[in-house]
Amino acid sequence: EFEFGPSETSSTLIPASVPVRVSTRDRVPKSFGEDFVTYHLEDDPSSYKEAMRSRDSLLWAEAIDDEMSSLLQNHTWQLVDLPKG
Repeated sequence: EFEFGPSETSSTLIPASVPVRVSTRDRVPKSFGEDFVTYHLEDDPSSYKEAMRSRDSLLWAEAIDDEMSSLLQNHTWQLVDLPKG
């Protein structure tokens, strides 16, 4: 059997409502620069097909060739034939 005595913390009560402090700090909106919207609105193609249909298709093709050459030169991976089936 257990006996329970008065709790040690029963004499210390916390007030039910504590007033909330209001910040006096000045809030300055974030600024990403005057031309942020210009950079943000730039739409890069999301697929190869979109890139090849865009007005910059020659530049995209050149960039793709550069990337593929770099991957092959660095032996990142090697091209293999597709498996049958």
